[in-house]
Amino acid sequence: MVQRLAAAVADLPIRKRSVLGLDIGAGSCGYALLEDGRVALCGVRLFEAAGRNPKGESKQKVRRDARATRVRLRRHRKRRQALRRLMAAVGLPDPVAHAGEADPYTCRAEGLDRRLDPVEWSAALYHIAKRRGFPSLGGGADEDPDDATFAAELQANSARAADYRSVGEYLAKDPRYARSKRNRAGSYHTVFSTSLLQAEVECLFAAQRRHGNPAVAECFEAEFLALAFAVRGPEDGEGRVGPCPFLPARRRGARHAPSLERYLFLDTLTKLRIDDGTEIRRLTPAELARSAERFGRAPRVTFANLRAWCGWPAAVCAVSGANDHADLVTPAGAAAGTFALWSVLGEQGFAAMATVPGLSDAVAAVLTFRNTEARWREGLQDLNLDPGMIERLVAARYDGVLAIMRGAGGLSAAAAARMVPHLARGDLFHDAALAAGLDPLARERAILRTIQNPGVQRAVLETLRQVQALLREVGYRPARLHVEVAEDVAMGRAGRVQMAAGRTATRRLRESARVALAGLIPVSTITDALVERYLLWQEQGGTCLYSGQPMTMRQLLDRSAVQVDHILPRARSGDNSRHNRVVCFADRNQDKGERTPWEWFGGNTALWEAFEARVRASRLSARKQGNLLQRYFAEREARVLRRNLNDTRYAARCVLKALQALYPGGQHQRHLFARPGRATAALRGAWGLTKDRDDPRHHALDALVVAAAGPKAMAALTAANGRLADREETAAALPWPDFATDALAALANVMPSRSELRRGRGQGHGMTVRRVRAGANGEQRVFERRPVWKLRPGDLDRIPDPQMNQGLIAALRAWIADGRPADRPPIAPSGAPIRRVRLLVIGSNGIPREGLAVSGGVAAFGEIARIDIYHGPNGYLPVPVNRSELALRADPPRRAIVPAALRRDWVSIAADNVFRFSLYRGSYVEIVNRSGVTKAGFIRSFDTYQCQLYLTRPQSASEIMKVGIKTAVVLRKFAVDRLGRLSRVRGEALTWHGATIAPRQMPEPAQEKTSLREVA
Repeated sequence: MVQRLAAAVADLPIRKRSVLGLDIGAGSCGYALLEDGRVALCGVRLFEAAGRNPKGESKQKVRRDARATRVRLRRHRKRRQALRRLMAAVGLPDPVAHAGEADPYTCRAEGLDRRLDPVEWSAALYHIAKRRGFPSLGGGADEDPDDATFAAELQANSARAADYRSVGEYLAKDPRYARSKRNRAGSYHTVFSTSLLQAEVECLFAAQRRHGNPAVAECFEAEFLALAFAVRGPEDGEGRVGPCPFLPARRRGARHAPSLERYLFLDTLTKLRIDDGTEIRRLTPAELARSAERFGRAPRVTFANLRAWCGWPAAVCAVSGANDHADLVTPAGAAAGTFALWSVLGEQGFAAMATVPGLSDAVAAVLTFRNTEARWREGLQDLNLDPGMIERLVAARYDGVLAIMRGAGGLSAAAAARMVPHLARGDLFHDAALAAGLDPLARERAILRTIQNPGVQRAVLETLRQVQALLREVGYRPARLHVEVAEDVAMGRAGRVQMAAGRTATRRLRESARVALAGLIPVSTITDALVERYLLWQEQGGTCLYSGQPMTMRQLLDRSAVQVDHILPRARSGDNSRHNRVVCFADRNQDKGERTPWEWFGGNTALWEAFEARVRASRLSARKQGNLLQRYFAEREARVLRRNLNDTRYAARCVLKALQALYPGGQHQRHLFARPGRATAALRGAWGLTKDRDDPRHHALDALVVAAAGPKAMAALTAANGRLADREETAAALPWPDFATDALAALANVMPSRSELRRGRGQGHGMTVRRVRAGANGEQRVFERRPVWKLRPGDLDRIPDPQMNQGLIAALRAWIADGRPADRPPIAPSGAPIRRVRLLVIGSNGIPREGLAVSGGVAAFGEIARIDIYHGPNGYLPVPVNRSELALRADPPRRAIVPAALRRDWVSIAADNVFRFSLYRGSYVEIVNRSGVTKAGFIRSFDTYQCQLYLTRPQSASEIMKVGIKTAVVLRKFAVDRLGRLSRVRGEALTWHGATIAPRQMPEPAQEKTSLREVA
C-alpha cells in the first residue's frame, strides 16, 4: 500500500499554505484540510476496530481457542482409532462395538486378581487410554497447570491412590467414588498423573500374563503404551523468530543470551548520567570496565551495586532519579540469563564456554526456542558440549534456574556482540553501531515490515487509503501534514476497557465536583476551570503544598488568592496534564515563577526537607510526586519538551513512517509532524470547541484542531504558563480570527463515512452441538443439558413432560428457593442427586430454537453476513444469508423472512420478485414506513425473527433505531464514499462465490419515489 500511495502522488504538486490534519483512532480516521485561511475539507471515516468482534472480544483469541479445540479433538479421535486397530490386530473385540457389556472400573480392579475375558480386557485397556491422566506439572497437559485447585487435587489423589495397587482399584473400591467416578464442573476429584496410569497398564499386563491371558504379548504392551500415552509436545519456536533489524540474514537472539544482556546493560550505562556533587557527567571508560567485569555474578544490577563497584560515595545519585534498589535495565534482572548459566556451569565451565565466540548465546538459543527435553539434548549435543554439562543444563532448564529462558530479544546475538566492545569504551548506541558496521537507524527503517499489532496495522492501512482518496480529490499534496494518533490504537481489549473506565471515573468525579460546588455558588458561575481547581484542591487535601498552609473553600473560589501552578514550568516542559498541576497561594506562585520547586528553594535544606516530607505524606500519584521532587529537570528539559510536543509512541511512529511515501527524498522532515493529544485538547478548549464523544463527527473536530496546531499555535501553547486563558494568547494561537466559527460550520455539514462489512468469514455456527428429539406432533425439538447451579426459576418451565416430571420439578424448585445450597444438591424422586437437567432450548423470542444440522445434532446458526433485498408485488422481501450458507451452499438462499415464524415457515421467492441489492453491517439505508415516517442510518445489526434492522444515526453512535423491513413502503440504499458523499444505489448484481447469479436491474421510475435527499 505504501508503494501504491507513493506512485499515485508522485506527480502531485505541493501547495503552499495548505495543512492536512489527521486524527487516527482504533476505529476512525478524522481528516481536515485547511487552505489559504479556510476549511477546504473535513470529515471522518469509520471502520471496524481490528482484533475485536461486535461483542468486544478478541478475534484472535476466539479463533485460537476454536482452532486448539479442533486440533485436540482430531488428535483424540485419531489416537483412539489407532488403538482400536491395534486391538483388532491382536484379536481383541472392538471396545466401542461392545460398549456397556463390561464395567471398565470393575475390570480394571479385578484384572489384578483374575483372568479377564476378551471383552473385559479390551474395555479395561480402552478405558485407561481414553482417560490417560495429566502428564506432569512440568510438561504439557490437557488441563490448565496454573489452576491451583487442579494442582492440589492431582497431588492429593496421587497420595491417596498410593494405598491401592492401581488407580483402577482405587476408583472401584474407595467409598468416596461410590456415587460418582467422573469429574464435575469445577471439580477434579478423579484426576491422576499419567505416570500412575502407565504403571497401572504395566501392572495389568503383568497380572494377566500370570493368569494366562493370551493377548499380553510384550510387543502389544509396548505399542499400546506408545499409542495410549503419546504426547505431541509444542513445536519449537526457532522458525517463528523474526529477522534481526541490523543483520537481516540472522534471526533475533534469545532474550537472556549473555551477549544481548551485556549489550542492553552497557547501552543503559552509556546513557546513564550521574551527579557526583561537583558536576553532572557520564560514566568514564574505567567505571564502565569495572562494571562490565562484575556483570553476571548476580541476576540484578541496581544503582547501589554500581555505586559499590565504582567506589562512589553515598551522595552520588542518578540524574534520572533511578531507585537505588531497582534494576537498571529490566525488572526481570539485567543479568538474569548470564547469572543462571554461570551458576549452573560454575566459574571454570562458564569461562571455558566464553572462550568459544557465540557458544553461550547458542546454548541460550537452544534452551529458549526449543520446547522439549529431547530437543534440548539434541541441540546441546550439536554444539559438542560435554555430556555432564548437557545434563546439568537440561536439569536446570526443566525446573531450575534456567527456566527463565523464554522469549526473543530485539536483535540478533551477533549484532549485540559486535556492538558490545564499542559500548564498553563509552560510545553511545549510534556511534557504537556505526563503529560495528551496522545501520543505527535500521530498526526505524524496518518498522513497517515488522508491525505485529493488528490495531496498528489497521490504522496504518486505513490512513493510507484515506489520504490517497483525499489527495486524489484535491489534486495536490499539502505543505504540512499534522497527525494525532489515539492512545488506544496499539492497545488490546483490556487496555481499551481500562481507558474507558478511566474516562468514566473522571467524568463522574467532575459531575460530583459540580454538585458540590452548586451548593456553594450559583450554577451559572461554575466553569470547567473551577471544577479542575476544586479537584486539585481535593487531591491535595485542601493544603498548599508549597507553604504547607491550609486553603479554605472561600480562598479557592477567589482566583486572586489561589492559582493553578505548573510544577514543571509549562513553557519549559510543554506538560499541561493533571500530573503537572497543583493549586497554591498566589504569592507562592508568583515567587516560584518559571522555576521547578527544586530550583526555587532546593538550596534551603530545611525548606526542602519539609516540602519533601509533605509531598511524600500526601496521597498524590507517584508521577505527580516525581514532578514535585524533580531535581534534575534542567538536564532533561529539552528532551521532555520535545516528547510532550511531538507524539513519539509506537503507533504514531508507524503512521508517520508510512506517510513518508508522500514526500520522498528526505522531504518528510519539513512536512510531517506528530501532535500529542494533550496539546490538541488544550487548543480545543482554548478555542471554545466542545467535543461530544457520542457524535462520530468529533473525530473531524479533532482533525480540524490538529490541522490548526501549527508552529504559531504550538509556540503560543508552550509560551503561556496556563491554558491560553486570556484573549491575546488565544488569538495568537488561532490560524485565522474566525477559525472556530468556520470549523463549527464545516462540522455541521460532515457526513460520516463508514465501511461496509462485506466479508463473510468467521464462525460458521455455534460451537455447542445440541441433541434433537421429535416432539409430540413429530416436530424437531432441540434440547440441552444444564447444570442445576445454573438454573433459574423460569428454566423449570422448559423441562420436558412436566406431568411425568412433577416430582423432579418440585425438588428443583424447593432447592432453588432454599438458596441453592452447594453441599446439599437436589434429590430426585428416585433418591439420586440431581446434577444436570435436560431443557428445551428456547430462543430469545420465546420459540423453540432452530439451528444448523451438525454431527447428528443441531448448532446455532452463524451470524448473518448480509440480507438480500428482493422487490415484487407484495413489497420488499428480505432473504438473510448466514456465514454457514456462504460457506456450504452452491447457490444463494431464496426463502424470505416471515415475521415471528420459524425458518421452515418462511416463504420462497417467486419468479416475479426482482433482486435489488444486499444490505451489510455498515450499509447506509433510508426507510419510509406506511405512516410516511422516514428513518435513515447505518445498519448496526439484524433481527431476523422480527424482520427488523437496527440503525444508528450518523450524528450519534449510541442512539439505536429499530426499523421494520416488511412495513417499508420505500427502502433505499446509499453508498457513502470516503469523503462522506452520498450516492443512491439503484440496483446491484446478485453474486455468489464470485459468480454473477442475477444481473443488475434498475427500478422503474414509477416503482420508486424520489428520495428527499435527492430533492435536496
